[in-house]
Amino acid sequence: MPPENPPPLQWSLILFCLALLATTMVYWPGLSGEFQFDDQPNIIDNPAVALDSLSWPDLRQASFSGMGVSSRIGRPLSMLSFALNHYFSGFDPFVFKATNLAIHLINGLLVYALVLAIAPFLLGYDVREKRIENGSAALALLVSVVWLLHPLNLTSVLYVVQRMTSLSALFVLCGVLAYAVARRRMLTGQSASTLLLLVPLCTALAFLAKENGILLPGYVLILELTVFRFRSPRPEQVRILKGFAVALVALPLIVALAYLALWPESILGGYSKRSFNLSERLLTEARAVLFYLRLILFPDLSAMGLYHDDFGLSRSLIDPMSTLAAIVGLSALVITALAVGARFPVFPFAVGWFLIGHSLESTIVPLELLHEHRNYLPSLGPLLLGCTALVVAVRRFDWSYKAVAGSVLIGCVVLGGMTWIRAGYWANSFTLTAVAAANHPRSARAHYDMGRLYAGMAVAHPEDAIDYRSNAKQHFEISASLDPHRAAPLFGLIRLNSAHGASIAESVARLTQRLEHSVPQPGTAGWFSNLLNCQSERVCKIEDQTIADLFQAALRNPKLPNSFRAALLIKASQFMYNRVGDGEMALRLARDAVEASPQRVVYKVSLINLYLALDLRSEAKHLLEAASKQDRLARFRREFDAQWERLGTIELPESGSLTDAS
Repeated sequence: MPPENPPPLQWSLILFCLALLATTMVYWPGLSGEFQFDDQPNIIDNPAVALDSLSWPDLRQASFSGMGVSSRIGRPLSMLSFALNHYFSGFDPFVFKATNLAIHLINGLLVYALVLAIAPFLLGYDVREKRIENGSAALALLVSVVWLLHPLNLTSVLYVVQRMTSLSALFVLCGVLAYAVARRRMLTGQSASTLLLLVPLCTALAFLAKENGILLPGYVLILELTVFRFRSPRPEQVRILKGFAVALVALPLIVALAYLALWPESILGGYSKRSFNLSERLLTEARAVLFYLRLILFPDLSAMGLYHDDFGLSRSLIDPMSTLAAIVGLSALVITALAVGARFPVFPFAVGWFLIGHSLESTIVPLELLHEHRNYLPSLGPLLLGCTALVVAVRRFDWSYKAVAGSVLIGCVVLGGMTWIRAGYWANSFTLTAVAAANHPRSARAHYDMGRLYAGMAVAHPEDAIDYRSNAKQHFEISASLDPHRAAPLFGLIRLNSAHGASIAESVARLTQRLEHSVPQPGTAGWFSNLLNCQSERVCKIEDQTIADLFQAALRNPKLPNSFRAALLIKASQFMYNRVGDGEMALRLARDAVEASPQRVVYKVSLINLYLALDLRSEAKHLLEAASKQDRLARFRREFDAQWERLGTIELPESGSLTDAS
């Protein structure tokens, strides 16, 4: 007697476990790579992340150390996870990236479970039938594997700081899954109140990992409207569901209104830091969203990358003409979804899921125009649509299962191969940057990074220093020409030329003009820090007056937001005290920084240090008392303790140089 075939769920789970192993193998080359881009300010340069004990004060300080760096809220769950990584393994990028991969694999399991829960509604099966149908098991397997292996999701795994995205997605998927299971229980006459309560809990946890976790109610709402449609055999449950839906809509609205009330400048004021305005961003995002959709459905490695600053800005509906076409295309997509929703519910669900996923980061919030990690959860919608269409077609047209399975396997191997190639790029910073510059020749950031890497190689390999300096200069020049607002490549040129005795006059003149008249850049204070460090280490030979003139040019810029002004004033204060020895001017600049950004305790910490260095004990004590009360989350507990200790001594210790407070 021939052996019976295993049940659909059993073989599906077996294949899914193999897919988890394959995903690990695909990502393995990239786990040995280095920290990149925003990993530096958020993790490496954040002293609170360097956790050395598990005491509550230290854990709390680490959790809220991202406030003002990653966001206003600070994404405490994500920051805590980074700190715990450091506690157990130090700043080993392999461990950080392996943790990200583990989160990605867990998310893949949640995607599998979610699709399995809603598949009967998408495929027209009887939800009261407890046996798992072949189609449901196949759909859950196919969607989860494609999502796990898709190359567009790579930056949410190997780009360490984007754990904020994947960790938030984990809680979002938990919340949506809890709701889907609850609704299935309701349809069979069972109670599901406890599961429904998990939705607001998961929303809070997702939000604490990253702000777009507040979109969880939107995902749940689109699931209800398109898949479950408020169906229930018990009328009282229908009333509960509708009330719950109203609450789900109200929750993100209340949070959004509260956010705007507390920080009204975060939207419109945030555009003062950008080279585009609100209308230009909205127009550009229409093209960006369709660009994302193309990469999801038709992956193209040459179009992917860490940087997308080469994506052209939309100035009007017809500049470029593709802007109007994108808006028409998105409108047609929504209209089609509404038209076919009754017969093919997966279409409006997929479109709604994708657009809700982009409703925060691809609309009015003054973020950068394009980033791949924004598709980590939204990509699930289009992938579910494509996979469902395939499963339905196989069943309806009686296609050969073996032929379809073979084709799907080839497709998954291709996706995995593309991700494996990308992971190989991430194994080495030079390769990653070189590929980025080759694939995005108009990316100012990619060329700046290439210049920075070549400059470092000139120091590490003096025998080839001439060639490396030439390459570095070329990439810095390209970067400066591609973005008329960007000051970083000119700082790079000054440092490069100064370190090797070449003239810096032309670069200083260009930088002075750019600092004074262009749109201010978020990293300007950091670039000044690099230049000051180069000078203090006697690598760069730059006159003090030259640096003072650059500071003055930047502070004269009429477009300079107060937050940027405060950061520059503190750097200028440290420069005047440490390098020039002018304590009076340093004090004036530090006070101006506190006045420009009174909500930032970090600047008050720096001013207190200066008071102590100048033996102004009364002023130091007064400000320390006020700043300690303002620091409700105890983020600067260690700094304040050290300052109180200094105030308690009879004689002040040697002050040394002033440094950043955090």
